[in-house]
Amino acid sequence: MNKKKILLIILPLVTVSIVGAVLAKIFLFPSLPVNDSKQKGTEISVHDDNSTSDNAVIPTATIGNKKSKTTATEKDSENNTQNTTNGTTNRRTSLFTNPASSPSTSVTATESSPVATVPTTPQSSETSAQPATTAPVTFPDEEPQPATDATPVHAESLRAFLDSSDYSWQSLNNRNCQQLITVNSYGTNTADISMYEKDENGIWQSCNLDTDGFVGYYGVSRNSSEGSYETPYGIYPVGEAFYIDDEPITNLDKFQINDDIYWVDDPESIYYNTKVEKKYVEKDWNSAEHMIEYYSAYRYGFVIKFNTDCVKGKGSAIFFHCSETPTAGCVGVSTEMMKAYLGVLDKNKNPYIIMI
Repeated sequence: MNKKKILLIILPLVTVSIVGAVLAKIFLFPSLPVNDSKQKGTEISVHDDNSTSDNAVIPTATIGNKKSKTTATEKDSENNTQNTTNGTTNRRTSLFTNPASSPSTSVTATESSPVATVPTTPQSSETSAQPATTAPVTFPDEEPQPATDATPVHAESLRAFLDSSDYSWQSLNNRNCQQLITVNSYGTNTADISMYEKDENGIWQSCNLDTDGFVGYYGVSRNSSEGSYETPYGIYPVGEAFYIDDEPITNLDKFQINDDIYWVDDPESIYYNTKVEKKYVEKDWNSAEHMIEYYSAYRYGFVIKFNTDCVKGKGSAIFFHCSETPTAGCVGVSTEMMKAYLGVLDKNKNPYIIMI
């Protein structure tokens, strides 16, 4: 075979090989660099923030000899998705979980999830949600207790009494009351009677003057009136002490009953519910208690300052006095206990009596 024929056979094969190599270069390996000697190591390309084309090609990383490419639109979509996910996670954590006890979780945004973009820096403690706290339950009427290791408590019997009445520690504080007599009739015409005093620490203690006693024939009533034979319900100041014969030992103001002293119970009198000495006033009443005539009852006692406004018909002459039977509307105890109460009562301690 001559040389001419050999060239005619080899030349097409070489041409096909060259064309094939070029096509392979173009279609099969488009990302291969023209000069491999310049692509060594790892290089990071920086995004140009001045680019204004939404679809500009952004080279993101060159690793070895391979480079990935992401469009600006795709990049923005990834950023929005990440921000939305972070926003949803933070929102749910702050609204529905206790950050002090719940483990961190990741919540992927969905179509129904709120879209929110949050900063990647930690949230300020001023804006982060705090666990809900419950203030200790306190009662507004409760008297503050001294802060000591062994805080004394008010007498339990007084606490129980106040709980069964309309009154409270604050009721006593508001009146600056430091001595208190309690009368509990339990809906009858007899009563349990006690006395308490507030000590220097502000704690109410029993005076150990517990006794049985009596109230009105028809018990204690919120609607007592003149002549109803009911003891008025409520809290009232302790007034003057009184006596007929021997002067009792007491720190209350006091007066001695004599033949000239009356307590007017006529609602039409200008002296209604008032103590008068007949020789000093002009009589205008049709009814009054001539106190000295009630020797066994008024031998010792004190005034309960009820209806001091002298409202007509509301009631008059309400006393704490000696009695062995139900009364016409007063409170009665034995003579011995009456003197014991007078011996402890002190006007400087602003004493009160509660009758229920």
